[in-house]
Amino acid sequence: MYVVKWTGLGLMFLLVPCVIIIVLSLLNYIFYILTTGEADTLILFPIGLVASSILCWVIGGRINKEKIVASDDEAGTPILVKNIHTLWGIPVQFFSAVYLFLAILCFAAYFG
Repeated sequence: MYVVKWTGLGLMFLLVPCVIIIVLSLLNYIFYILTTGEADTLILFPIGLVASSILCWVIGGRINKEKIVASDDEAGTPILVKNIHTLWGIPVQFFSAVYLFLAILCFAAYFG
């Protein structure tokens, strides 16, 4: 049995490509209705993966940043708290590499 294991907002980054590809497909469908041209839907999948890759890198890097919440009174050293948002134990910003690799494979299949 497969288990999806996450901490924090990790599960959201599994859904990011799905949401982006659905939004692109809906926009493409609306554009197809407004024009009489032929809609190319196969290219939307790698474009959605590239957009997901960029979004996961930027947002994942920001939410997994260390934050200073207080300082130790005796020593004066700052207390750092790191938000950990992971999916299967991997920090979410590194899923951008997976999405980019899948996008390259899809572009190669589309143009190849």
